[in-house]
Amino acid sequence: MRRFIKKIKRLIYWIPLLWNSGWWDWEYLIDIMIHQLKYMEDNFKNHGVSGTSVETSKEISGVIKLLDGIVNDIYMSEAYDWNYSKYGGTEFYNNGEFGVSYPDNKTNKTDDEIRDELMNDLEIAESNKSDDLLEALDTMAEKLFGWWD
Repeated sequence: MRRFIKKIKRLIYWIPLLWNSGWWDWEYLIDIMIHQLKYMEDNFKNHGVSGTSVETSKEISGVIKLLDGIVNDIYMSEAYDWNYSKYGGTEFYNNGEFGVSYPDNKTNKTDDEIRDELMNDLEIAESNKSDDLLEALDTMAEKLFGWWD
């Protein structure tokens, strides 16, 4: 009976994720990995019996942090925030097209030069996002088969 109840609890754990699923969405794939990794991390941290459980929990936590950053797109947000705080950028939509203007720009740069800088920063952000995904997957490839208790 205890085993049955444990399986029901595990099913309930997954229902919110499955409910909000989207087969077309790469974020959903990463959400599934994060969800399972959080489950594993919690069990290693709180219920692990081997001498490496705490270390394993920390390794998994590092992968979760990288994957969370990818799903929450911290990279693009940081690029926009930095650019806007430096130059006073304001987003706008004109006939359905996204744009950025800089009404509070107190530098010698033109709006076009600032936008070019923003585009460069966004390319770097996209590269950092890809690098973090590779780091998370590389860590999993290296450590995954040792994550057991």
